[in-house]
Amino acid sequence: MKDRIRLDTPSIMFTSLTTDSWGRTFGFSARLANGDVDPVLLRQACRDLAPFFPHVYSNLRRGFFWNYQTPAGPDVNIYEKNRRTIKPIGFRRDGKPDFRLTYSGNLLTFEAAHCLGDGKGLLRFFGELIARYARLKAGERAPYHYAVPKGELTENSFDTYYQKGGPKGSDPSEKAHHLLVDFNDGLPELLFAAMPVDKVKEKAHEKHMTVTEYLAAVLILGVIRSEEKPIERPVTVFVPVDLRRFFPSKTMRNFVIQTEIKFYPEGKRDDSLAFICEKTAKRLKKQLTKENLQKTINQYGALAGNPVLGAVPNFIKIPVMKKLQYKSHSAATTIFTNLGQIDLPEGLKGVVTDLRFINGDTRYYGLASTVSCVSCGNRLNLCWSQATEDRRWPDACVSVLQEEGIPAAFV
Repeated sequence: MKDRIRLDTPSIMFTSLTTDSWGRTFGFSARLANGDVDPVLLRQACRDLAPFFPHVYSNLRRGFFWNYQTPAGPDVNIYEKNRRTIKPIGFRRDGKPDFRLTYSGNLLTFEAAHCLGDGKGLLRFFGELIARYARLKAGERAPYHYAVPKGELTENSFDTYYQKGGPKGSDPSEKAHHLLVDFNDGLPELLFAAMPVDKVKEKAHEKHMTVTEYLAAVLILGVIRSEEKPIERPVTVFVPVDLRRFFPSKTMRNFVIQTEIKFYPEGKRDDSLAFICEKTAKRLKKQLTKENLQKTINQYGALAGNPVLGAVPNFIKIPVMKKLQYKSHSAATTIFTNLGQIDLPEGLKGVVTDLRFINGDTRYYGLASTVSCVSCGNRLNLCWSQATEDRRWPDACVSVLQEEGIPAAFV
């Protein structure tokens, strides 16, 4: 059917876990300098952007062979919210897009189903939305226009770079340590810690590491310190990597893969951060070669394009896809997504005073807590999305940063 939108390659896999009440979700929060959020103007901004971002204004549907997306209307769920949570987005029947906007005072939050795009892609949309809203609030009424061709925004770049018959990668197979905590029945709580970017970079560069590698080492030490018993299995941090750095693409859809940073505590409780950094430094660099990334693209493409799998009805295929997802995430202790340094475009400078990136609920993957990170100006915000009331791990991580001389604090 012409109204059906084919899922991008990663979405084919991770939407296998989507239910009526749960789906893989993430979001952004921005504190605005132009006063409290006006929901009427925000709704107008949403309507103005709808014709230019058709893949964002869509919703997920169950198909007989594969899940797919259909176009949605321009009306978006917008409501006031004071609690620090992120609600999953599952299959919906209201005809609205698979994202929502919430606000509290001058804090605006965008929550989206992951099938709409990845962090870097949907941050572009969120930035456009804020810029349009700011112009409307300032009294501008000129029609909105976005210059990038729709085809570039909606490209399935995994298809573009897939080499049929080429060498393929494989999923991690070694089971990782999982946090020994009780899961909540309700929504995940969000914990934020802020710190100066320059201080984090200084410490990372002292250890000849990137900021992502350094913070992953902090997270690993935090896990070791927070557990009451010695850890025998590896502590493994899955790190999504933006493929646009290696393969030219302007797509706003999903174009990321997961790499990993792994450390073996071997039952020891006294390893220092310096030792963990020494053992994990350059791990990402070794994995992030174009040859290795191409193998992963081929691996995903071969699965999505498998003619036998494609001919199997969804009700048979989804349990298999679920098992693949569970097996893959059994090799992770947590997922750490760092969007890096975000340079605000001219239209947002002076409008956005603080930016946060939020991972969604991952308990369906067996993960109690995940971490996300974004830097804007000289402020780095870490966010723990916790499906548990146990705060020992975030507390331990902030303590490690403070021991390093980084003035990190929960906000």
